[in-house]
Order: sequence, then structure tokens, then C-alpha cells
Amino acid sequence: MPASLGTDMYTLSSLQPVAVTYDWENGAGRLSPEAESFLDQCVSHTDTQGLRNLSPETLVKLINEFWKWSKIRAGEPAIVRTRRVAADDGTDVTLLEIAGPDMPFLVGSVLGACRALNIQTGMVLHPILEHGRAGDGSRQGATDGERESYIQVHLDLLDATTADN
Repeated sequence: MPASLGTDMYTLSSLQPVAVTYDWENGAGRLSPEAESFLDQCVSHTDTQGLRNLSPETLVKLINEFWKWSKIRAGEPAIVRTRRVAADDGTDVTLLEIAGPDMPFLVGSVLGACRALNIQTGMVLHPILEHGRAGDGSRQGATDGERESYIQVHLDLLDATTADN
């Protein structure tokens, strides 16, 4: 396990060298202003307890995969997925990811639903961006569009049946 796990708060500047190795949408080495804001919001309010089993590289990888998955939201009020990922300490966790219009009490409602199902939640990332969507549902640059909420909840590992429901 990397020595840096959980020892410091991550900042955009500390993750930038890792982030530029990923393709965010404009090719590796460049982050659009929206992708930079997304990454910054993901890490700026994250506590070290939530990061105890994620290296900077793994954290950026998971955020990048979430960003790329949510690029297109065609004809759907919101998109939702769960996925199993490996943490750096050898454990597997389930990520619950949601992208859709921002609205009051959204995170509280998601966490409440998890509690009602007796699903243990961990770290929550919740960036909110203002951008538009093209006719095909693809994300467009910063506009006076609606605010879009992105939520990534780290859960204890769920079995396949629970994760699909």
C-alpha cells in the first residue's frame, strides 16, 4: 500500500500531475475548464478518512472514469450505475454513480435510500457544474445551462443482485 494513503488532504494542484496523464475529453495532458472544476470539486471537500484506501492515482482514475461515463445523458432525466472497483489496500468496494439535474436534498435522499436498504456508505463526492447538453445528450461547455449534479458514493462491496437493483 502506498505510504501516502490517507496522510494528507488532496488538492487540485497536488493531483494535477496525475490528472494530466488521463484523457478527460481533449486528449491526455489537457483538462477542459469543466473537467478541472469537476476534479477540483471532487477533491476539495474530501476528508482523509474517506481516502484511507485510495492513492492519488486511484482517486484520479475513478474520478476520470466517472467524468467520461457521464459525458452523454441522452433522453434520461438522470443516469445511474453501480460498479465494483479495487482499492489500493486490496479490498473491493462498490461505487454508486449518479448524474442528473441538481435539486435540493439530492445527496441526503440518496444516502437515506442507502440507509433504508442497510447499505453502508463511505466517501461521497458531489461536484455540481453548470453546463448545457446538446441534442444528443452530450455535455457542452460552460453555459448558462442548468446545474448538473454528479454524485459518487463509495459503498461497502455489494453482491451482484443488490448492485443491480
